[in-house]
Amino acid sequence: MRAVILSCLLIFVSAVPAPSRACADAHSAAAKPLEAPEPFDSPRLGHITLTASTKDPEALRLFRQGVALCYAFNHDEAVKSFQRALDHDPKFAMAHWGIALASGPNVNLPMDKDHEAIALKEIRAAAAADVGLTPFERELIVAQSLRYAEPLGEARGARDSAYATAMRGVAARHPDDADVLGLTAEAILDLSPWRWFTNDGLPVGGINDAIALLEHGLKVDSTNTLVNHLYIHAVEESPTPERGLVCAARLARLAPAAGHLVHMPSHLWARVGRYHEAALLNEKAARIDSAYVARYQVDGVYPLMYMSHNQDFAAIAHYMEGDRAGALRWARPLSARAEEAATAMPMIDPFAARALTALVGFHRWDEVLAVRRPGSAVPATRLYWRFARGMALAAKGKTADAQVELDSLIAGAASLPKDFGVGLNTGSDFFSLAHSMLAGRLARARADYTAAERELRDAVTRFDAMAYDEPEDWVLSPQLELGALLLEKRDFAGAEAAYRAELKHHPRHGRALFGLALALDGQGRSADAAKARAEFASAWRHADTRLRSADL
Repeated sequence: MRAVILSCLLIFVSAVPAPSRACADAHSAAAKPLEAPEPFDSPRLGHITLTASTKDPEALRLFRQGVALCYAFNHDEAVKSFQRALDHDPKFAMAHWGIALASGPNVNLPMDKDHEAIALKEIRAAAAADVGLTPFERELIVAQSLRYAEPLGEARGARDSAYATAMRGVAARHPDDADVLGLTAEAILDLSPWRWFTNDGLPVGGINDAIALLEHGLKVDSTNTLVNHLYIHAVEESPTPERGLVCAARLARLAPAAGHLVHMPSHLWARVGRYHEAALLNEKAARIDSAYVARYQVDGVYPLMYMSHNQDFAAIAHYMEGDRAGALRWARPLSARAEEAATAMPMIDPFAARALTALVGFHRWDEVLAVRRPGSAVPATRLYWRFARGMALAAKGKTADAQVELDSLIAGAASLPKDFGVGLNTGSDFFSLAHSMLAGRLARARADYTAAERELRDAVTRFDAMAYDEPEDWVLSPQLELGALLLEKRDFAGAEAAYRAELKHHPRHGRALFGLALALDGQGRSADAAKARAEFASAWRHADTRLRSADL
């Protein structure tokens, strides 16, 4: 099941910024053709030193640009650069190697048969163009040759493992080549994408080997963009994400024209509670990518995934810092565009719910109830709409109406296909959590505190079991709901525990610090409460929303 989710659902890490050309053509076969865009060129993608044999300087420049784009996860654009390198030097073996690399799987996307056919053709072309190759280049080509074979689409795990093993050998023979160390670490990470640590913080597979390779790579060349990029990914799930902060501090400056690399530090900013920095960085990355997409008429995976990922991240980071206007400024267009494009790309459905998430999180109950029912093209968002309405109705004391929404949520979730997913989680897990949170809120509205606490503790357990994603697939913390309930019950020690648990998961979360101060006040711990309020003031300094106890 995990493999099915990864292979089918990583595409909707984010919602599309606007329907891609492919999506638009799905609605209108008479789409007006665009003029051929100018070829992409930029010297601001990072310094690449990977060696390659060619007598044509322009071919080498374009090859290195393609490598830089691979390191920035803009694989489609990388292929174009490698192809242009071949225009200058048709016998350039490493340009064929580059196309194969860019066409292969990565931590965010699996490889379909069409791309595997391209990769197989190109790596065979690289092997055939053996004249003048260095032993080092042959090693890279031979290693990647193990990744692709016929029949297409079969033995994917075995082939990726063979490639990773071969790259370990290349790294052992070239221990002071940062590019090789980064490519080897990437091969290892690709074996279990986004499942590098358990929820208890235990390493999975070869993650520790990958981290060791990347740490050595940083010593060899601290400016290597792939090593810095992958190190952030490799440690963000770990119990100690802060060890990647040095990489986060430098990466955006290394490749200012690569929107995804400019964005990448925010994965760690969010993990350590630096939400304002995460918001601003994603806004900057979104502007960079928007200009790139417009100038070069880009469609396909990059604008679909990566540019929209920046927008999604910006919305959630603004939510975490208490900036309602900022959160909705990014979430509302994202939600509208996702719903518009879902007919052509059903997998982006859940991100049509982002505006609802912001409205629920800021307790804008009347605005939640004013949201129209989403269309049938977005079944996950239609269910989430039920959850949001139920939360609003319960908060307003309309418990009978809230029960109707809860019943509809339960029935709708039960009818979902078994393989339905939301981000990196199953639809069953996602909506079971929604069920528990709404049931808890409803029981609280009915003053049935025993049932409310039972449901919310179940929601906490379900939340803690969710698969890691950043931003999280489920944004609204059940610990905040539990803490508010326990404050209402005057169980101040229990509320303190809930808010501290939230702060462990989301450091410097202002809502949790605000609740913690109230819980400490209830225990007569004035000095501790004053400290929590000072931390809250710092965490909430960019907010446009004034918190009150009634907002918890």
